[in-house]
Amino acid sequence: MLVLWSKVDSIALFFCVFAVGGLAMATTLYEPAFAVTAAWFDRHRPRAVLVLTVFGGLASVVFVPLTAALVDSLGWRDALPVLAGIAALIGLPVHAMLIRRSPADLGLHPDGANLP
Repeated sequence: MLVLWSKVDSIALFFCVFAVGGLAMATTLYEPAFAVTAAWFDRHRPRAVLVLTVFGGLASVVFVPLTAALVDSLGWRDALPVLAGIAALIGLPVHAMLIRRSPADLGLHPDGANLP
C-alpha cells in the first residue's frame, strides 16, 4: 500500500489506498501482535510482551528519523517505496517464520512444550 500511496493522483484513490492500508494495519499492529503473543506464551508471557513492547518502541525511534531523512533527500513519493522495501525485508520473513494461528497448529502447548 505504501507503493500505491506514492502513486496516488486523486482524492478517491487516496481514500481507497488508506482504507485497504488501514485494514492491513488493523491485522498487523499492536493489538493483533499482543493477541498472538498471549496465545503463544503462558509462563513466559511477561517476557514476550516486554520484548514486543521494546521492539515496537524502538521501531519509532528508528523509523521516524529515517522517514524524515528519506523525505528530505528523496521527497515523499520516492521515500514511500524505499520504506515499503524495508518493511518487506524485515516484516515478511518474520511473519513467515513466526506467525501461526495457535501453538496447537504446530502440535505445541503455549511456551513451546510438545503436546502429549
